[in-house]
Amino acid sequence: ANPHAYVVAVERSLLPEGPFHVQLDADDPPWGAPEERTHVDVDLRAPGSEATDAQIHHAPSIEEAEPEPEPAIEDGHEGEVPNGARYVWFERAGCERPVVGPFDGVLWRLADGEPAWEVLDGQETWLHPASEAVMVVTTGEMDYLFVPAGTASCD
Repeated sequence: ANPHAYVVAVERSLLPEGPFHVQLDADDPPWGAPEERTHVDVDLRAPGSEATDAQIHHAPSIEEAEPEPEPAIEDGHEGEVPNGARYVWFERAGCERPVVGPFDGVLWRLADGEPAWEVLDGQETWLHPASEAVMVVTTGEMDYLFVPAGTASCD
């Protein structure tokens, strides 16, 4: 099972603006397999443009690559919420205000007096439990205080 080299011709007008990467599958290669993706550091759309050997290379080595992020915590998580846990937020039908969780049986709602919740469905946030009565949910641009909702659902 030796690898084979292939040459693929692509019309320049179909290439993305550089830099870009080339890979065999639509899915990203597994973490730690940088040889499965080739980076091109130059824009090749202009007629006659060429890339030098230095402008075409594999992804960073495993030592240089960022570590794979921890899995996101999900609704229904049992036990203590780790500080800085990733959480993907989705709006919930039936809830009057933004909620996260339940975590360990507790649903958390946006605290009274907090600024308008400007988070999109599917947006990544981070959870920072401060106490049993307060959790900070951050988006990277804004921090919001959440408090226990008093119920495990919005029903």
